[in-house]
Amino acid sequence: MSLRIIDRDAVRRALPMADCIDQMALAMRAVSNGEVTMPSRQLIPLADGSGFLGLMPGSGREPPAHGIKVLTLCPRNAQSGRPVIQGMVAVFDPETGAPAAVIDAASVTAIRTAAVSGLATRLLAREDARTLALIGSGVQAESHLEAMCAVRPITHVRIWNRTRASAEAFCQRHDGRFGCRLEVADTAAAAVAGADIVCTVTAAAEPVVRNDWITPGTHLNLVGSHDAQHREVDEALIARAMLVVDHRGFAETQAGEIVAALAAGLISAAHFRTELGDLVQQAASPRLSSEQITLFKSLGLVAQDLYAAELVLRNAAAEGLGVSCPF
Repeated sequence: MSLRIIDRDAVRRALPMADCIDQMALAMRAVSNGEVTMPSRQLIPLADGSGFLGLMPGSGREPPAHGIKVLTLCPRNAQSGRPVIQGMVAVFDPETGAPAAVIDAASVTAIRTAAVSGLATRLLAREDARTLALIGSGVQAESHLEAMCAVRPITHVRIWNRTRASAEAFCQRHDGRFGCRLEVADTAAAAVAGADIVCTVTAAAEPVVRNDWITPGTHLNLVGSHDAQHREVDEALIARAMLVVDHRGFAETQAGEIVAALAAGLISAAHFRTELGDLVQQAASPRLSSEQITLFKSLGLVAQDLYAAELVLRNAAAEGLGVSCPF
C-alpha cells in the first residue's frame, strides 16, 4: 500500500480553476441532494491555549470522496510571518478504506473557495458583467480574481483594502492578468460603486460594504466571515438581495450576516431557502431581471474540500504529481 503526498505546487497543477468550478457543481449538487455525510466542524482549543485544532470529516457518494480536513489555527504565527492556519486533507480509498493521500489544505481551500464563488457567479451574475470589485487583497482575492475571470469576461477590477499598500502591491502583481485592468479604490464605497460583481474576502467583524452603495443588477459573493459574530455586509443588503447559501442549516447559525438579519426581524428562514446545489440542477437562470441584486453567502463546506481533493488525487496520479511512499 502506498500513500501519495501532494504539496502546494502539485495541488495548483492538479486543480485548474475551470475544472474545479465544474467539480464544485458536483459537490454542491450532492450536498443539496443529501448525498454527503457532513457533521458540523469541530474546533478544539489547544491544551496550552495558543490556538485551536479544527476537524472537518465527511463522505460523499458520487464521485466517492471520503476523508477529513485537519487544521491548526495558531495566531502567534503572524508575528513570525508563518501562516496562521495550516493543515491537510486526508483522503481514503473508497473501496478499501486505506489512507490514499495527504494533500496540502491551504492550496485546496484557496482554489475551491473561489471556485464555489465562480460557480455562484456563473449561475447568478448578469451575462454582460464586466466590472469586478474585490474587497480585501489576500490569498482569496487572488483566487477570486481568477475565478471571476473564468466565468465572466472581466475587463476592469477595482480593489480596496484597509491597508492601501497591500492593495497597491496586489495591483502591481496582477494588473493585466487575464486581460483585465486593475486599480486601487480609495474607499470600499468607491470600489463597489457600479460594479457588476462584488467579492468580499476580508476578516472584518463589522460590515465593510453597505446596502446603499450597491447598484441594481449587482451580484455579490460574501466569503470572508465564517461565524455568527462576523459580518462583511449590513442586514439591509441581506434583506434586499436574492440570497443563496451553500448550506441552509449551517447558514442559519454560522453566517453572521444572516444571523444579524434574522435577529433584526428583517428576514425569515424562507429568505435563504435556496442552496447553490439547488441552482445547479435548474435548467434556467434564477435571476428574475437585470435589475435584481443576487447574493451568495459562502461558509465553506468539507464536501467542497473532499470533492476538490478527489480531483487533485485523480489528476496527480495520472500526471505523476506528488510523492508516493510506502505506508
